[in-house]
Amino acid sequence: MALHETRPRLRPIQIEQVNHRGPAFLLRDPLQLGADYVLVPQAYGSLLAALDGQATYAELHAALTQQSGAISGPALLDELLQALDQAYLLDNETFQIAQAAAVVAYRDAAYRPLVVTEPTATEFRTTLDGYLQAVSP
Repeated sequence: MALHETRPRLRPIQIEQVNHRGPAFLLRDPLQLGADYVLVPQAYGSLLAALDGQATYAELHAALTQQSGAISGPALLDELLQALDQAYLLDNETFQIAQAAAVVAYRDAAYRPLVVTEPTATEFRTTLDGYLQAVSP
């Protein structure tokens, strides 16, 4: 189904305020399904808030046109929705397929990748050695 035929909804994501050529929102996938992120000018924050699965594409376009104060073609909204879709930030079939593929890859992996980032390798080794010393042979 095409994005303009849906009621787009953002899924739970990470949103951070940044300054990139002016105030903006940096949107990222907390599951890290993709390496992409999306930068959205802060002026379009209300449009992001409207991506709650209730508004149709036409309603979103009308809100964007009203907000910008000029008649805007669908290109801006299409570009935003496409970027959000490609970064797996919308709660839709694209995200569900990527999530299912990630689960399969995780379950089929020969080992689980180390996700500890704070302790250094030496600290981690010391901790493990401490555990091993605490148990009887």
